[in-house]
Amino acid sequence: MTRQARRIYMSSVSTTKLKKIEIRSFTDFDEVATQVLVLLSHHLSVNTLFIARNDLITNEIAKVINKDRLLLQEGQEVEYNETFCRLSVDHGSQVLVIPRISKDSLARDLQAAESFGNGSFIGVPIYNACGQVYGTICGIDDQEVEFSDNDIELIGTMASLLSHVLELNNAYRQVTDLAAPLVPIADGIGVLPVVGDMTLKRMETIADTVMLKCSQLELHYLLIDVSGILRIDEAIGDQFLQINEMLRLIGVTPFFTGIRPDLAMKMNQLSKSMTKLKTFGTMAQALASIGFTAPNFNA
Repeated sequence: MTRQARRIYMSSVSTTKLKKIEIRSFTDFDEVATQVLVLLSHHLSVNTLFIARNDLITNEIAKVINKDRLLLQEGQEVEYNETFCRLSVDHGSQVLVIPRISKDSLARDLQAAESFGNGSFIGVPIYNACGQVYGTICGIDDQEVEFSDNDIELIGTMASLLSHVLELNNAYRQVTDLAAPLVPIADGIGVLPVVGDMTLKRMETIADTVMLKCSQLELHYLLIDVSGILRIDEAIGDQFLQINEMLRLIGVTPFFTGIRPDLAMKMNQLSKSMTKLKTFGTMAQALASIGFTAPNFNA
């Protein structure tokens, strides 16, 4: 997010008497998207504000806020080429404003114009980290609405903000994958080194990644090495217990290795349920327990 965009966004909030809207995590796109629509709904007089995803075939309403009249619903899907969103994407990175849909040569013949012919539209694309179109952020009404220069500037700024969040989201996923890479070391056996300071958000991401990759690699055993973890608390301990149970449900036997004495004492203090985990001091001990012997390359 540029300094100019941040300044516009902050000033737009501070100059109103609205309840303060906080964007707590720039890696959570859905949360930010919801709060952006709430903010816009207080500033723009248009009845409906929405964020749509599209794949150039289907246009899906991902998030929507209706004020007085129910014009659109979340999850609604229509053919992409018959939408005002397509016109917005074709218009490029600048905000598209259609003051009167029935009088616009490009908009009036679209299927969507049947419901909004006497209304107005405003929209701008949202781009992902690769510079490709993720979707659009738009406002629409079945009655004519006049959009001010401030309205146009604000919705453009919000589109830039959401594009920036998508970039951060992509970067966060890449860093998370690097921080906990699942590596197959033999047929049916994988290793997951977990290092650094663990948070609930990161543990949830690791759990999703582990479940997916274990299925893809058809693993029977997974060695989760925790020797690089800086600390563990009750919430993180509960996450390890959940990962343990989820892996067992899909037929994978998890082993936790690299349990340092300080971690062992802490885990014992946190919950007696932690004793349900199969733990080993080293990875070699865990592998030996399933009859796996590392090849001797010096032979």
